[in-house]
Formats: sequence, structure tokens, C-alpha cells
Amino acid sequence: MKEKTPLVSIIVPMFNTEEFIEESLESIIGQTYKNIEVILIDDCSFDRTYEIALQYSLTYRNILLIKQETNKGVSSARNAGLRAAKGDYVFFLDSDDTLPLEAIEKMCNAAVEHNADIVTGLYERFDKSSSSISNIFNIYPELKTEGELNVYKVPAILYSVYTCGKLFKMSVVEQMNFTETLKYGEDQAFTIECLLKTKKIYNLSSIVYNYRFREGNTESSSQSVYKNPVENFEYLRKMFTLVQNLFAEYVSNPQTRIELLSVYLSRVLHWNIWTALSNGLLSMNMYVRFNILSVYLSWLTELDKNLHKSNEVDFHIINRKIGRIASVLDQRTQDLYSRHLLTP
Repeated sequence: MKEKTPLVSIIVPMFNTEEFIEESLESIIGQTYKNIEVILIDDCSFDRTYEIALQYSLTYRNILLIKQETNKGVSSARNAGLRAAKGDYVFFLDSDDTLPLEAIEKMCNAAVEHNADIVTGLYERFDKSSSSISNIFNIYPELKTEGELNVYKVPAILYSVYTCGKLFKMSVVEQMNFTETLKYGEDQAFTIECLLKTKKIYNLSSIVYNYRFREGNTESSSQSVYKNPVENFEYLRKMFTLVQNLFAEYVSNPQTRIELLSVYLSRVLHWNIWTALSNGLLSMNMYVRFNILSVYLSWLTELDKNLHKSNEVDFHIINRKIGRIASVLDQRTQDLYSRHLLTP
């Protein structure tokens, strides 16, 4: 008797991506792996995204189109997709990104062959003129090595916090939800919980996801930090608290917990916190400059002292970066920074 081919549910949240949605959908339709259901969730787009998606859903029987009644954000859209998914495995694709043609086949084969709860791989960053492997794989070459891993053997996997680009076994995610109150970094808590709770993760050495870096007025929600640094820092603050609670729940050994959380904190500091902090400090609005530094310093007081110690080098680097631009800040913000330097 022929073994059943697993069904893969590809969940695609959509909001105002008329410029990119066709390319994204074509990359799904062209997959060499064919036992796929596609769940498109339109979050009240006001451009032609829904109309384009509707034509695809009418053409292809395996495409389900859901329209949210009100704009609720990407987390709500992903949750709607999870509720509708019927697959043995789940894959998340943002509506401006694309998939290499063999991505799902390679990931699904690895999941079945190795009985993996999660399959991940490399992702490529591209724009209108160029493409390259994300720098994270050059910094942590162990993430380019094919084979089984987990957070204890390869803690660097905690740098790979994106939900997209990973194939999840349905049994891992079916009782989970994205936190809908977070508008930035919203997928990190979800991904971290999956990484912590699963027994087996398999890593592919090939590219499985193409992440589009959007320019100008078409920036993605993850790039909104450039325009709303203070607001998004507050989201990061809440997100980090959620993640801390997850480590407390899944990692019983206190020392191991701090060691792993330290790896994740390093990632958040250099990839997320500094992005929000630097864009706020370089804002033309002096209130934004002062407020972003204020919330950052306030957040520091909330952190576990063990993390201050374990990530001392990271905090020193951030502090040095602030110092490099301190001379261009307004006097009030400079004074706040100076008081921070004097604080023991």
C-alpha cells in the first residue's frame, strides 16, 4: 500500500501587497510538491490585493480565501489561517515573499524521513537589484549545517526567530496562537515556544525562503520600526516579557535557562532593540529622541541582573553606539544619557 503523501497548509496573511502578491502565489503554485492547500487571509486591504487573490482562488481549487471583517493585524490573520488549516504540516509565507520551487518538497521530505517536529533552512534576502543569504548564517555557520538540532545543542537556532521559512508539524502548533496585541516582533514568542517545546528540529543546508526587503512607501510591517520606533520598542518590551515566561515554563534548570535566554537577548539587542533605538535617537523629533532613550533605560532596570552580567558585552556595544551619536542629540537627551553613564 502506497504511503500517504502529507498535506501541507501554506498560510499567507495579506494586507496591501498588490505589487507582490502574484509573484508570491506563483511561487506557491509552481512548487514541485503538489499536495498543498493555500489559505489566503486578507486583512481588509484597500488596494487590489483581495481582487487578485480572489481570481487565484477561483482558478485553483486548493486555494481558500478568507476576508477579515475588520483590520486586525498579521497575528489575527495568521490565527485565522491556523483555524482553517487541515494539513499535516503548516508553513507560513508573507504575501510579499517567495519560495524556491523545491522548498516545500525538500522540507516535507526531511520532516517525514527524520520524523521532525520542525524543519528549517536558509533564507535569502532580496530587493529590486540584489539578493544574498541572510548575514545570520555567516555569523553562525552552524545554522548552515544540515542535520538534527535543538536549542540545547545549537543555541544559535534562537537567532532564527521568524515563523516564516519553517515547516511545523500540525500537532505542534494546533493549540497555539499568535499574540494579537503585538504589532512588532509578533512572531518571535510563537517561534520560540515551538523551538522550546519540540523534541526534534531538522535543519536543511539549502535556501527554503526568499525574504523581500521593501523600499520606500511599500515597507512591510516588520520594517515599520523605522517610522514608529517608540511604539515598536514598547511592543518589543512586551514581547521579551512573553519570551522570558516561555523560558521559565519550558527550561527547568535556572542556569541553562539564563544561558539560553542570554543567546536570545543578544539577538534581540542587536537586531531589534538597536534598530528601534537608533532610529528613534536619529529622529528629527526631539521628543522621539528623548522618549526612545527613556523607554530603553527603563527597560534595562526591569531585566534580570543575571542577564546584565551574561550580556555585559552586548550592553557595552549598545552603549558605545549611543555614545557615537550622542553629540548630535539635543541637550535634554544628552543629559539623560550622561546620567545613565553615571548610574552604577
